[in-house]
Amino acid sequence: MYCVMCGTENPDYAQFCRKCGKPVVLISAAPADAQTGAEAASEATAQRATTSSKYLDTQQDGKTEYASVESMPLVESSPFAQEEVIAVVAEPPGDQPVMPNIVDSTTTSELEESSSKIDYATLGERFLAYIWDLAVIYFIVFGLYFLSAFMGAFGKGFLSTEASESTLVFWLVLFSYMITSLMLTHSTVGKYAFGLEVASEASEAHSKYPSFGRVLLRETFGRIFSSFFFGVGYWRVPSSPMKQAWSDQLGRTVVRHRPVNTALKRALSAFAVIALFLDIGFSIYGNWSEERSKHHATWESEVARTSENVQTAREAANEIIGREPGSLQEWQTNMNQLLPALDRYDQSIELMKDSLQRGGRDDLFESEVERHQTQVLLDVLELRKKQIAKQREEARMVIDFNSSGTPFRDLQSSLRLLDSDIGGIDKTASEMLAEIGIK
Repeated sequence: MYCVMCGTENPDYAQFCRKCGKPVVLISAAPADAQTGAEAASEATAQRATTSSKYLDTQQDGKTEYASVESMPLVESSPFAQEEVIAVVAEPPGDQPVMPNIVDSTTTSELEESSSKIDYATLGERFLAYIWDLAVIYFIVFGLYFLSAFMGAFGKGFLSTEASESTLVFWLVLFSYMITSLMLTHSTVGKYAFGLEVASEASEAHSKYPSFGRVLLRETFGRIFSSFFFGVGYWRVPSSPMKQAWSDQLGRTVVRHRPVNTALKRALSAFAVIALFLDIGFSIYGNWSEERSKHHATWESEVARTSENVQTAREAANEIIGREPGSLQEWQTNMNQLLPALDRYDQSIELMKDSLQRGGRDDLFESEVERHQTQVLLDVLELRKKQIAKQREEARMVIDFNSSGTPFRDLQSSLRLLDSDIGGIDKTASEMLAEIGIK
């Protein structure tokens, strides 16, 4: 009985070749002297029956086990000789049969190639995962600013709305989130939602992951470097054999697919979607609030400017009123100078009133307190206009006074009444300003 794999002769009772270890194959060698085709077939049939009787009827624990029998001709029959090959593979003790170890070399190589193939993430998958992660990152940033605003009510706010500081906060949150997530889970919320993970470039077949230093290098210098020129470091992913960006090459990492928990994947995806919608809402509100703050700042600047103009015009009028003339003619000259000064004072008050009223029309007030203060200022300005009217009346009385026609004491009496009215108006206005903390 010969082995068809190596040609070694084996005993008739052998199940495996004693040289190569393959399942035994019985070969009936050609007779030395000439035999007819019928005699050769008769001998082969007898040999098959003898061999089968040894291995087909095996009893173990009262149970009959059957062997696999396969017949195949190796040499076509001829008038001079005939060879017949009978492959007999006996089942070893146990419940599981052993299959013949005859595998085509091409099939083996294909299996090995299939088992070692790594399913790397595409550029589209990585981009969508990054969008998901951005939603989470902005959600964290908005949460920090909300907490800072809440603490600011108690005088303990720790963030400002300056553009430079906001940018710094975003990058710090981005780096912290990515590095922490990759070190703890080798993935992020976005990557896990798309079934991705970051693995080591050199040992992905051993399921090893990059060290802290590699992750730190990848997520800081690598990410910044890859983002230059509209993300040119990421656009090379499709052309890379292992779908690597510049950040991956710098950190010696790859982004590949991984098995995920379906329930956890759905939960993280839902969280990312909710965070995305909240981010959009916060962004819209933030832009509106920022624009409103800009308009409010412009309005405050305008009110402050017109208020200074009012104060300057009032001081100029009071300076003329406070002069002590040495004669009636000098007094009349002063009053002639007071009238245009009172006109400028009146015009500046009108401009300030328009500015204050615009705050109400455009809803620029940041609080009810500010609204109340604005209304008080408008009332004070109305009092100042009445005061100007009284002062203008005094000036005309002095200018029109003729000592030859009207006694001087009548002029003084009329002026005292007007001064009393002016003083009462001024006192009321001062009290109203004191109510809102303005001197």
